[in-house]
Amino acid sequence: MDYKQEAINHIISYALHCGLRVGHAYNTRGFWFNDSTLSLNPKIKDQLTEAFNSLIELGYFNETESAIILTEKGDRFIYNTPDNYTYEQEAKDYIISYTQKSRLLVGNPLFILGFERSLITSNLSRNAKEKLNEAFNSLIQEGIFEEDGNNIILTQYGYDYIY
Repeated sequence: MDYKQEAINHIISYALHCGLRVGHAYNTRGFWFNDSTLSLNPKIKDQLTEAFNSLIELGYFNETESAIILTEKGDRFIYNTPDNYTYEQEAKDYIISYTQKSRLLVGNPLFILGFERSLITSNLSRNAKEKLNEAFNSLIQEGIFEEDGNNIILTQYGYDYIY
């Protein structure tokens, strides 16, 4: 068994569990005292510090005096997103997913308040959140949504595309 690789896998698993995204600090205190970490094989535990250092050397994390911060490279590694996958595409995918979960029908408006509330608990990266306006504009240009006054309405084309 490769104990260092198991330690790296555990670090990544905890980051996923916590919803860590680019620019966020890794909760090292929570990590070290988490039940899953405390119950690790002692040989894996012995490799955790070296595993963190390896992830920092690979550029997945940046270490500051007070925190370990997830980098864009680390975010792409942890969430297995290709290099050509843009933050605008991530935002578009989130909007489409939210539309599906909301069971939006043709001609129905996307309720912005509900959408904004969903963002609070989402795992959408900060960079993708910054691209939401561009993503909405792109989806409107593609004909998936249309603007009607202050509303964003699902089109027939969008309904067929999404469902």
